[in-house]
Amino acid sequence: PWARIAGSALLAAVLRDPSASPEMRASAVASAVRGQSPPPVAETVLWLRAEAELARRGQPGIDRAGARAAADAVRASAGGDPSLMLADADFLQATGDPSGSAAVIDRVLASSAVGSETWFEAKAVQIEATARTDPVRARAMLDQVRALAGGFGSGPAAGRLAQLERSLRTSAPGGGAS
Repeated sequence: PWARIAGSALLAAVLRDPSASPEMRASAVASAVRGQSPPPVAETVLWLRAEAELARRGQPGIDRAGARAAADAVRASAGGDPSLMLADADFLQATGDPSGSAAVIDRVLASSAVGSETWFEAKAVQIEATARTDPVRARAMLDQVRALAGGFGSGPAAGRLAQLERSLRTSAPGGGAS
């Protein structure tokens, strides 16, 4: 129990520090989660996100296998928590499993109301992945989001979708909007 308390205190300190690196976040979350059965959902989400950020930067993970095992344990006990599923999709995409990520995103989209924050975040992840290989299709997907939901929403995913739109517009053939 004292190790869990110490791990939680370390995690809280790291999360309060805006200059904490992804390595620091992953290490702190790993120590807070290890040994808990089942692992807490929120901390497991943080762990997956930190490991995904490290993977996107091309840096070695702190304990990617541990993050994966914690996610599996949470899923077995808590089912399909949307925040866990979105973090899992991000982790899978970042660690080189785009088909696994796409399958998770499809499940999130199927279980989320169109226009909900969860739906917008899932669409952002889906379109970001598509943009890497097919920018034309990604632009069409953004148009579909706007048509289905009346825009990009107002939560955190709205900024991601708007940034995607800007980057896809500048990557259009000829440099202009499509």
